[in-house]
Amino acid sequence: MEKMAKMPTMGKFVQPPNGFTKNGAACGACYQHLFAKGVVEVEYRRVSCKYGNLLLKIHEHSKYPHYLAIVVMNQGGATDILAVEVYEEETKEWISMRRAYGAVFDLSSPPSGELNVRLLTSARAETKWVQSDKAVIPAEWKAGATIETDI
Repeated sequence: MEKMAKMPTMGKFVQPPNGFTKNGAACGACYQHLFAKGVVEVEYRRVSCKYGNLLLKIHEHSKYPHYLAIVVMNQGGATDILAVEVYEEETKEWISMRRAYGAVFDLSSPPSGELNVRLLTSARAETKWVQSDKAVIPAEWKAGATIETDI
């Protein structure tokens, strides 16, 4: 396993009022102690891990061929995905997808045909584009489909 160069980070854990119950099986005796603290400092760090290849799920709200939304899944390692683009073969240009929310990126009027995808990633203050050497999304994509990439 790769060693992390980053030191643990301090954060705040704010306990919601209904997060613990006096007779909760998980807490029971620690209820009064934890509830009295209110806001607790939490030490954590990102852990680099490898899950396998990146998966792209065609979001269930996608409507072929007018609206394409993808969910980036199985993202291994301590990286963030900053942007996603699809390649339009006809114009030989990359088209930016909009980050709708979380790991969901979308595009109205996506290009037709098979689509290659590239992702702008950030890790340890370094950004780089990663992409497959082959088309990732099939020409007649369907909502709900999950595609395994070689990324």
